[in-house]
Parts: sequence; structure tokens; C-alpha cells
Amino acid sequence: MKYLSYYALLLFLAINLSQCSKDEDFIISNFNKYKTTSVVDHDTNIVSLGDTIWIRSIVKDFVQDSASGKEIYFTEAKLDMTVTIRSWNTENQTNQPDNYKLIYNTTVTKISQLNEATMTALSYDLINDAYMFELGVVFSKKGIFSIDTDYLYYKLANDTEAKYYGGGSAVVTTIDNAIDYGSLYAPFENENNNFYLYETLSAKEKLTFEEINSIDCNKYYFINVLD
Repeated sequence: MKYLSYYALLLFLAINLSQCSKDEDFIISNFNKYKTTSVVDHDTNIVSLGDTIWIRSIVKDFVQDSASGKEIYFTEAKLDMTVTIRSWNTENQTNQPDNYKLIYNTTVTKISQLNEATMTALSYDLINDAYMFELGVVFSKKGIFSIDTDYLYYKLANDTEAKYYGGGSAVVTTIDNAIDYGSLYAPFENENNNFYLYETLSAKEKLTFEEINSIDCNKYYFINVLD
């Protein structure tokens, strides 16, 4: 059930795109799972207070089908991604704006906040023939944080089931005039995502969010903010 509304939204977008272009011979394809990459512009596991960390993703000409590995070339696209910043230490799980400031160099469609995390929904902007987003984070509190493009599942005290935040979506017009649509994920291409910092957390701190498994760990970039 938790994915139903997400799929329905993508179907609505695809149908409306086809209706807006009904004079052309467009074909609506099946729901797909697409992949691209993100990068954190930082090369160490340590960040000093006041330092700015930049998260970027650039998509040019194609996205990759995550099942087959095939490159899907397009003439235009609507791409969205949610970047989540998680605070893992208990002392930083009260009010996220106290922990960092965000700098937006791209279109922001929605910001959601929990005591433990901030989820920023971004649209890839078309700049110089490439689709891209860029988000900056300036940390003002010490502790272990992570930046990710994974889903965040969260269950409040009165909820009967967990809610989910995050993820990405893509609607692309391919070079043969088909409209492809689906989910989009963007793991980090950094050589080292400092995942060992996750292992240093206490059992209680790890329980703040769902366990991160080895398959999804490349969607996370961990940093240790020091003085």
C-alpha cells in the first residue's frame, strides 16, 4: 500500500504528458526502475564546523535501466530526487535546523522534517544541456551524520504503519518518442562512503532508522563533524 500512491502519481504524470502531446505519435511504456549517480564533493570522513559539503547529480542524454543495465537515451526529461540528511547521535535529534544550514542551487519542491532528519525534494534543472541538482550543507553541530538518496521509513507513536519519505522519479521522452516513467535512484559514486562510521554507532542510535544493509549502503555518505 505504501507504494500505491507513488506509482499512481507517476502514472498520472505520464498520462498527462501524453495528453499534452496528443498530436504526436507517443507510446506510453511500462513502469521502470532507473539509475543514475550522485557525488559528495568531499574526500575525507571528517568535516569541521562551518565547512560546506556539496551534493551533486548530473544526468546528460540518458538514464540507466537498473534491471538490464541498458542506457535509455532521451530528448527531454522530468527528474526528481529526495536528498535526506540524517542525524544519528541522540543529542542531535531534537531540531534539525540547529544542526546544519542548507544551501539550494536548484529547484526545491518540498522540505519535510522529523526530529531526526531533513528530507529535501529536488528537481533536476536543465542547465547547459544537462539535468542537474546541487545542494549544500553547512554543519553547525558536532556528531555523525549521513547524506543519502534512500527511502526513509518512519513510524510515529500513534501510527499503525510506517510512513515513507524520499526516493526519486523520472519521466523521460525517449529518442523514439516513447514516454518512459519510473522510479529513480542515485547511489554515490564516491570511492569511499565512510560506512565504517555507521558501525561505530550504538545499538540504540542505529535503531533511530531502519537498518542499512550492504545492498543499500552505497546510497549513503557518512561524515563525522568535529570542531
